[in-house]
Amino acid sequence: MSLEDADAQLFKVTNMQNKKITRLLTYVPALILVIFFSYRWRYFQLDDALIYLRYIKNFQNGFGLVYNPGERFNGLTSPLYSYITLLLSFVVSNLQILSISLSGLFLFIASALGGELFSESIYGKVLTSVAVASFGYFYFTFGMETTLFLALIVASLYLYKIQSNYLVIALALLVNTRSEGVFLALPLALDAVARKRLPPLKFIIAAALLFLVPFVINYIYYGSPLPATGSAKIGQGKSGLWGERWIFLNSGYLDQMAFSGNKIVRWIFVVLSAAGAIILVRKRAAFYSLIFIFLLFSFYSLMNIPNYHWYYAPFFYFGILFSSRALESLACWIGGNFGRLARAGAIGVFLCGVAYFFFQTSASVATGNREDYAKIGIWLKNNTPPNASVAMVEVGTVGWYADRNIIDILGLTNKYNADFIARRDFTGWFEKYQPDYILRHEPRWGHEQSTEILEGQRAYIPDERFNFPGYVLLRKSPYFSNADIAKISVNFKKSKEILMEMMQSTNVTAPFVQIEGDHIFAHAPSELSIRLPKDKSKIDFFYGIREGAAGKHHGICFDLFLKSSGANIFHDCIQPETAPQDMRRSKSLNMDNIANDTLIFRNNCESSCDYAWSYWGVYSLD
Repeated sequence: MSLEDADAQLFKVTNMQNKKITRLLTYVPALILVIFFSYRWRYFQLDDALIYLRYIKNFQNGFGLVYNPGERFNGLTSPLYSYITLLLSFVVSNLQILSISLSGLFLFIASALGGELFSESIYGKVLTSVAVASFGYFYFTFGMETTLFLALIVASLYLYKIQSNYLVIALALLVNTRSEGVFLALPLALDAVARKRLPPLKFIIAAALLFLVPFVINYIYYGSPLPATGSAKIGQGKSGLWGERWIFLNSGYLDQMAFSGNKIVRWIFVVLSAAGAIILVRKRAAFYSLIFIFLLFSFYSLMNIPNYHWYYAPFFYFGILFSSRALESLACWIGGNFGRLARAGAIGVFLCGVAYFFFQTSASVATGNREDYAKIGIWLKNNTPPNASVAMVEVGTVGWYADRNIIDILGLTNKYNADFIARRDFTGWFEKYQPDYILRHEPRWGHEQSTEILEGQRAYIPDERFNFPGYVLLRKSPYFSNADIAKISVNFKKSKEILMEMMQSTNVTAPFVQIEGDHIFAHAPSELSIRLPKDKSKIDFFYGIREGAAGKHHGICFDLFLKSSGANIFHDCIQPETAPQDMRRSKSLNMDNIANDTLIFRNNCESSCDYAWSYWGVYSLD
C-alpha cells in the first residue's frame, strides 16, 4: 500500500470515528435529562406498576411468581418486562430503584433512536431526543412496561429503515412486551414478503423461539399461554363501567399531565404533529408508523378498552417525533430564506417558542406514591390478621403495602372476576370470593356497586376503627357464613327479574320509576306489582327512602296488598325525623294459600310528596 493510500485509509477511519463520537455526543443532553428527571421521580409509584413489583417480591420471598401466595394466576401484562425485572432483581435488591432505573433506561433508548429515525440534521436529532426525554407525561408511566414498549417500537422501525436482519428479532420482543405490538409486526412482515426481503432463516428461527418462549413458560407455570390481563381489559370495556362507547376518546384528563393544562400548547403540538406526518408520509418508516398508530387507535376504540393513561404513550411519542421533524424543517426554511439579521431574529423567536413548549411539558414536577393508598395499606398490615383477605378495585399500592391476600374485584389479579365483569354480572365475584374485608370509596364508585348490596343486607358492616376520609372499610359480619354471602349474589340475580316485572307493571318511567342496583326507585305516590308463583310461600323484601331525602321528606307509608281480595298484608311508615341509617328497612312475609295472586306494592305521602324518594327491593321469593 502506498503512502497516499495509507493516508486516505487513515483519514477514512478517523472520519468514521469522529462521526461515531459526534453521534454519541448528540444524545448526551437527552441522557442528562433522563438521569435528572428519573432521579427526581425516584419515589414515583404508579398503582398498576406495583402489581409487577408484588409478583417479583413474592418470587424473592419463595412464593413463586404470583400476586397472592398459593394462587398461580397470570396478571403480568408484559412477559418481557417481567422477565427483565425478575432477572435484574437478583442484582438490584431495591425493587423501587430497579423499576425507575429500567424505565429511565428504556426512555433514553427511545429518545436516542427517535432522533435517529426521522431527523436529517444534528440539530433535529438533539431537538427530538431532548423533547422525548423531557416530556413529563412519560414519567407518569414509570414502573410499567411502557417505555420498553416505546423503545422496541422505534428500534423495530429503525432496523426496518436500515434494512437490518435483526428487525424480526426486535418485532418478536415487541410483541412479547405488549401484544398490541402485533399492529406494527404484521404490516412490516407483509412489507417484507411483498418486497421479497425476508431475513435469513436463522434469524426467523431465532425470532420464532423468542416469540414462543413466554407462551410456553406461561402454559407450564400458569396453565394458560396468555396473560389474563388482556381479556380482563377487554372485559372491562364490555362492562360499561368506564363508559358505553368510544371511551378511549375521553382523553381530556391528560391535558394537565402532558401540557400543564395549557390548551394553546396542546393545539400547537397537534398541528405540528400533523405537519410532520405530512412531511414524512412518503418515507416508508413514517408510513408504517402511521399505519401502526391507526391500527392501535382502532383497536383501543372499537374494543372500548378503558382509557388508562399509559395506553396513549405511542400516540404522544410519535407526536413528538413528527412535530420535531416539522420544527426541523421550519428551522431549515428560516435559515435558507432570510438575510443574516432576519434569520437570526427568526431563529431567536423559534428557539423561545421551543423553550416555552419544553417549560410547559417538562417533567419538573416530581410525584411520589398514592399517599392515601399507601397509608391504608400500612393500616391494613398493622390492624388485620396476617391471613386476612381484602377486596378492592385498585389493588396495586394498597396490595404492595398491606401484605395481605388481595381480591381484585375487577379481575386483573384474580380468577373469575374479569369474566363476571364482562357479562355485567357485578355481584358474581362474591359467589367465588367472600373476603374478610372490602375497601371502597366514599361516595361509592360505580365499579364498587356490588358492595351496596352486601351492605344493604348487613353482610358487611363498616369497621369503626378505620378512619380515612373518602374511604370505607367493610368487615364481614359474624352472622353471615361464606355460603350466605354467595347466596346473596344468586338471590340478587333472581331479584333482578322481579324488579323487571315490577318495572313493567307501571306506565311511569324514569326518573320517577327506575331500577337502581338492587332496588327499584319509585317516587311516591306509586304502585307496582308482581305475580306470585304457585311454588313460593315466602317473600323477603326491603323498602326505604334515599338518604339524600333525610330531614326533607314529609313522611312516606309503604303497603302491600293482594289484588284478588284487596287485603292489606303489610303497612309501615317512615317519618321525617327518622335517622338516615334507619331509612332502609327489611321484612319477611309468609304467603301460604295466596299462590297465583298478584302482590301490589304501594307507597303514599302522608302530606306533601316533596322529596318522596322511596324505593322497593326483593331479596328472595322462597
